[in-house]
Amino acid sequence: MLNKLLRNRIYYLTLFGGLVLGLITFFGVFGMPQMRQESVIGLCVFYFVWGVAHHVMEKDLHFKIVLEYFFVALVASALLLSLLWRA
Repeated sequence: MLNKLLRNRIYYLTLFGGLVLGLITFFGVFGMPQMRQESVIGLCVFYFVWGVAHHVMEKDLHFKIVLEYFFVALVASALLLSLLWRA
């Protein structure tokens, strides 16, 4: 029980760290729209890969889970990119 709790903390700390790093990159390249788009795409790819890897390590990966992470990343990237293109 304690081992699983510690392992989950490490998983989510990795997710949080990656997302914070992506946000720092996004806001750090102010004035460079191409780099901002790439940072949004990188964030969404990171989220998708992290989600699939997390479920592989937990041994509960199913096709529906892969689709869920894919579509959440796709919708997030579409929303963020559309906001960037409007500005």
